[in-house]
Amino acid sequence: MKYKIAEADAPFEIVWDKLGIPHIYANSVADAYRGMGYAAGYERLWQIHLSCAYANGQAAALLGERFITQDAFQRAFNVHGGHTNLPESEGDWIVNAYLEGLNSYVNSLDEIPPEFLHAGAEPREFNRADIAARYRFTSWFQHKSWTEKMVLGRLMATHGVDYFSNHVLHFSEQDRNLVEELKGYRSPSTLYDTKHFLLRSLKRWLLEYFRSSFSRSPLFHDGIFKRYCMGTHHRFC
Repeated sequence: MKYKIAEADAPFEIVWDKLGIPHIYANSVADAYRGMGYAAGYERLWQIHLSCAYANGQAAALLGERFITQDAFQRAFNVHGGHTNLPESEGDWIVNAYLEGLNSYVNSLDEIPPEFLHAGAEPREFNRADIAARYRFTSWFQHKSWTEKMVLGRLMATHGVDYFSNHVLHFSEQDRNLVEELKGYRSPSTLYDTKHFLLRSLKRWLLEYFRSSFSRSPLFHDGIFKRYCMGTHHRFC
């Protein structure tokens, strides 16, 4: 099906294959990203809306007062980004094109989707600040898994990296070196030091995550938006 939105240079086409993967056919790279944004809204508007509510500390407004504490905690730690300026990026044009497609879908709705009605909410437009907030929200949950990383690291240090490296995505040579360093922390008596070692390693990883993310487009590293950049194909006519 072909779509034409106000911001697009020309109509673009979205074709869903038998596996449900959308393929974008466009005359320009920017229009391909607009098509990806439109497809994202078509498939997962509620999920995007909900995840941004979590990230911006607004979950209680959708899900009830049990989320007030979580919202307050995240806002206090600036997960929503309201206390800092949003840095510019060379990939902003990609994000803007993607958001133009996504917001065009939002504005094309003739009626409120049922999941929004159930939550007493209405669809809204999204912006780059929402994507940045999702960054922080994603990293917030990444840090909660540090105990699992500690156990996995100790298993690797004890039994060898090769037994477990296939269970870790993107296991690099640097990760292998970190496991070698961890061998000195295998004793239960050094568990406290192990925690500090892994927290330092995780902090290093997060710094690299944000450095690489903001040096390129934030679009590719976000938990919700990444699915469409990685899973959606675009072709140029």
